[in-house]
Amino acid sequence: LVAPVDPQRLRVVDVVKFKAHDGFRMHRLVWKSRKADGAWEFGFRGDNSVTPDSPAGTSQIVGVAVAVERHGRIRRLDTGRARVAWRLRSLKRSMRERFWGPVSVGITG
Repeated sequence: LVAPVDPQRLRVVDVVKFKAHDGFRMHRLVWKSRKADGAWEFGFRGDNSVTPDSPAGTSQIVGVAVAVERHGRIRRLDTGRARVAWRLRSLKRSMRERFWGPVSVGITG
């Protein structure tokens, strides 16, 4: 479920739907900054991706994910508890990458 959002109100860790060069994506916001001309720029990365996406501008933002359906159940993403859980997973991933190097998730063969 995606809700409209004012891009300036996005928070790091929000899952955002945006227009990328190759179509629409839903990835997590990992940074945002204001450029010298006053325009906002946003950085995204998929939860299972090693590399970040190219930065996106305000006009590319479609909305913010507020819930997902997994295994027949609706799971809210816009609660404090969901944000804390993601931060803990992110910390675990950072520690794993620090000691064992980047881990890419994918199907080989």
